[in-house]
Amino acid sequence: MILGAGGKALSIVIKGLQGPFSLFLGNLRATPAAAGAAAGGMATTATAATALATALNRVVAIGIVSWTASNLVELGRLHLEMRRLNQSVEDHERALREVIDANAGYAETLVLSGAEVDELTDIERNAYVERLKAAQAYYKALTEQTSRQDFERDGAAAPVSAEVLQLARQARAYRDAVNAVQTEQERRQDLAREHAATIQRIQQGELESIKAELSKQLKAYDDAATELEAKLKDIEKKRLESQKRFQALADSFSQPRAASTPTFADVTAAQYAARQALVAGDAERALAQADKAAKVLEELRDAGANTYGFAGIAKDLGQIADEALKGCRQRSSSV
Repeated sequence: MILGAGGKALSIVIKGLQGPFSLFLGNLRATPAAAGAAAGGMATTATAATALATALNRVVAIGIVSWTASNLVELGRLHLEMRRLNQSVEDHERALREVIDANAGYAETLVLSGAEVDELTDIERNAYVERLKAAQAYYKALTEQTSRQDFERDGAAAPVSAEVLQLARQARAYRDAVNAVQTEQERRQDLAREHAATIQRIQQGELESIKAELSKQLKAYDDAATELEAKLKDIEKKRLESQKRFQALADSFSQPRAASTPTFADVTAAQYAARQALVAGDAERALAQADKAAKVLEELRDAGANTYGFAGIAKDLGQIADEALKGCRQRSSSV
C-alpha cells in the first residue's frame, strides 16, 4: 500500500516536471534570459522526483511494501508517462533542427534601410519580407537549441552565454525589420484607401456639377427652341398674309378700270429697288420696297389708271416678298 501512495506522488511529480519543461520551451522562444528561470524549475522538479524515487527504492528494499496488482499498474503508467516525456523532448529537438536546416540559407540576409525598402517594387518587398521571416525563424530556433545545449552542459545555475544573447539579438533584429516593413505597408494601404475615397468624393461632386450644368443647358436649349418655333410661326404667318395680299392685288387687276393719271414710274422704281435689296441680302428693305410698290399699284388702280401689266408686276412683287421672308426665316433658324 505504501508503493501505491508513492506511485501517485511520483505521478504528481512527473506532471509537475512536464509543466516547467513546457514553460522552458515557451520562454526560450521569447528571450534567452527566461531560460534560467525555466531551467531552474526543471532542476527543482527533477531533484524532487529523484529524491522521491530514491525513497521509494529504499522502501522496496527493506521489504515493507505489500505488492498488489494495483501497485504494478501504477508503476507501469508512470513508466509510460516518462517515455512520453522523453519522446516529446526528442520531437521538439528534431523540429528545431528542421527549422534551422530549412532556413540556414537566409542567415546572412541583409536588413535594408527605410529608403532602400521604399525603392523596392511590391513583388520585391514581399520577397524581402519572406527572407526576413526565414532569417528570424533560423536565429530563433538556433537560440533555443544553443540555450538547451548550454543548460545540459552547464546546468541551470550558469548565466546565459554571450552566444545565446547574440543569437537572440539577431532574431529580434529580423523581427523588428519585418514589423517595420509591415507597418509601412499598412500605412501605405491606409493612405491609398484614403486617396481612393477622396478621388471618389471629388468624382461624385464633379458628376453632380456636370448634371446640374447639363440640366441648365438643356433648359436653355428648350427655351431657345420654343422661342425659335414661335418666331418661325410668326414669319410663316406673315408670309402667308403677304402671299394673300399680293395675290389679291394681282386678282384686282384682272378687270379694267377707268383711266386716271398714271405714276407707273414710281411702281417700277420701287420694284427695282426691292429686287436689288433682295439680291444684296437685305430682306427687310426688300419687303419695304415691295410694299411701297404694292401701295402705288393700289393707288393707280383706285385712281382708274391703265392697269395693263399690273397683275404681272403684282405677282413679281409677291415673289420678292416671299423670298425676303424666307431669308428672314433662314437667319432666325441659324441663330
